Amino acid sequence: MHLSDFYSKSPVSPVKLSDAFLEKNRDEIIAHQKNFKITCRPFFKIKRFFYITQSYLRKKFFIGQASFAGLGDTVLYSHLPRLIKSLSPDYQVFIYESDVSKIVFANNPYIDGFTKDKRFLWKKKGSGSDYGSGHFTQMKARFLGIKTCLPKGEIFISPEEKERVSVLPSKPIATLQARGKTYGSPITDEIWSAVVKELRGTHYVIQLKSPEETTIEGVDQTVSGMRECIVQQSVAKVHVGVDSGFTHTAAALNVPVVVIMDKIAINRPLIIEGVYQLVLPQLKGSHLAFLYPQHSYLCVGPSSSKAPLLTQETLRMAVDGEIYPFGNQSVWNMGI
Repeated sequence: MHLSDFYSKSPVSPVKLSDAFLEKNRDEIIAHQKNFKITCRPFFKIKRFFYITQSYLRKKFFIGQASFAGLGDTVLYSHLPRLIKSLSPDYQVFIYESDVSKIVFANNPYIDGFTKDKRFLWKKKGSGSDYGSGHFTQMKARFLGIKTCLPKGEIFISPEEKERVSVLPSKPIATLQARGKTYGSPITDEIWSAVVKELRGTHYVIQLKSPEETTIEGVDQTVSGMRECIVQQSVAKVHVGVDSGFTHTAAALNVPVVVIMDKIAINRPLIIEGVYQLVLPQLKGSHLAFLYPQHSYLCVGPSSSKAPLLTQETLRMAVDGEIYPFGNQSVWNMGI
């Protein structure tokens, strides 16, 4: 993608929100979800049955990942403690301790502690298998017998942490992540600078970055440190960035997100069946189960009416809630 493409005035036709669209979208999603049945080998069913039965009988649940888990991986099971406790206040929940899990689960009122003991993790490795279809957060809950939940994790910010960012600029905050560990960046620093310039017309732009990462020209401020970035993001009005860790934390914090993607995702190994082909049909029958249906997507390369090409115009529209799913739960939470 070239800078001229971002400023292109070519006609862009994103899908429009209307009563007729809501009904069509609902029917598409429900019809699509009916195609997916939970299928697994008998041995897996038996082993899962005994594992979750033991957890419920002893009233203790151990969740986490013993192998390396990055920020996004950890946020994907951050909602499980509350869901488990909602079944019974007598249940105890322990998190497998790692540097990242201690950051993500800080201040979480639904956990009973951290542990380094792998014995009670599923296969001594993690929080069960990804069971069924939908978003990974929903698959992980379903493995434990929790049939329905919203596609999002949960992060808790303390009053003391909020106090650190209580003095805010006059403009609403937009956080930005230009690079991620999994996919890098789909656009150049020059185009990121143009994105920042567009955002600064209405927002105070804060780049969330590692200390060694390049600062994008034009940002108002930078923040480093994983927990510090999460706390700063908690007061943002929108997050714009690549598909990486801070898109997961934004979902957990209920911050609207505009994800900038490119076609590299087509060749990644985590593609499985599901509802997101309705958003990103260029994936031809597949979806990325770590993409959130409540986020808006702007594409570099193949695009669709629900995930249009990244331009100055579509960026403005996405930030203003004019790109699917319009910040509207009645659009993205149907059939889930």
